[in-house]
Amino acid sequence: MAPTLLLIGGTACDEALWAPLRKLAPPLAQCVRVADYGAHESARAAATDLLARHRGRLVPVGFSLGGFVAQEMAAQAPERLAGIVLVATNARADTAAGAQARQRIVDLADALGPGAVVRQHLWPAYVAPGRLSDSALQDAIVAMADRLGIAALRRHAAIAATRADGLARLSAWHGPALVISGARDALNPADRQREMHGRLRQGRWVNLPEVGHFVPLEAPRALHGALRQWLRDGVAFENLRPSARNPTSQERALDDGQGKP
Repeated sequence: MAPTLLLIGGTACDEALWAPLRKLAPPLAQCVRVADYGAHESARAAATDLLARHRGRLVPVGFSLGGFVAQEMAAQAPERLAGIVLVATNARADTAAGAQARQRIVDLADALGPGAVVRQHLWPAYVAPGRLSDSALQDAIVAMADRLGIAALRRHAAIAATRADGLARLSAWHGPALVISGARDALNPADRQREMHGRLRQGRWVNLPEVGHFVPLEAPRALHGALRQWLRDGVAFENLRPSARNPTSQERALDDGQGKP
């Protein structure tokens, strides 16, 4: 039986984060679940809960904050994972400065509302410069933050503040791993991705040009292409193995990470 791709979202993100990817990926649809870890205030507790609720072999796909949860899953139950995917995240423990900045954002969100803080304060750091004028993309990210609300934002901030240093854990992970990043990510820049990739024994790093932090919404086709190729190459998804027929032009574009986001 093929492993389950478990999609783990980031701060103030709900299942809408993954909707474009899921629409692009019919071969993946039968083995994809969107994780809900909103009730927890630590990556450790979230990982324990997800491992208990999702049986069988898993491939956690962690975006941003979700990457901390995915790393914790690999540390807790490596035998349960067929691979791990880290999207626009990092493996460092939090810093005092990071915790203080995050608390200021939470306090602002308490006063103004999470969506307003995304629109007025966080937006320039969320996407590539070329997408700053994309009002539809901004509205989608703002809407997720407003749907989740301030209580979820507080829990997400606690997860980020209490996360473990993951670099040693990545060194201990022996299975396949995929690091996907946006080359214009201001929150988790290339040095953080290079650092993670350097610790992985079976790691692949895909750095997407002209993409910022919100990879799943900025570049779902490129994300799908990178995932699909990696799964074909190293993880037991038999329905994604190359077939005897020639791929269509759309499939070639997806596999190459091309196409309009």
